[in-house]
Amino acid sequence: MAAEFADIRIVGLDEERTTRADPSEPLYDVHFVLSAQPPVGWAKLVRSSIGTRGIVGRQGWPQSKYFVVRCAIGEVAKALAALGPILGATNRQYREWATAQEGARVKEETFDRCERQKLRELKTQLRFD
Repeated sequence: MAAEFADIRIVGLDEERTTRADPSEPLYDVHFVLSAQPPVGWAKLVRSSIGTRGIVGRQGWPQSKYFVVRCAIGEVAKALAALGPILGATNRQYREWATAQEGARVKEETFDRCERQKLRELKTQLRFD
């Protein structure tokens, strides 16, 4: 799992998907294109990394193969610059989390194999009448 993960990065901006968030405000939902669709655990980690402070004080969230930031067009460069370190930290956190998950899975499989072997050995000693 962890070995297959490639860091998620911003690789572009989808101008067509970038739309006005609210006609009464000058904010747009700017769609930054991600290098890959993030795994579920990654998206959860990035949301916690952003927390209440947002991206340069604006709302931001992962959405499929995009990272959306609700901001003014003049704030796009600042939002992109702020996303780099956030995504980098999230990639590291995800890799650590995935490695721990994989370790736990392997440990459980090993335990199950040992217990099944014990059961096989016990089964030969049981008498069924």
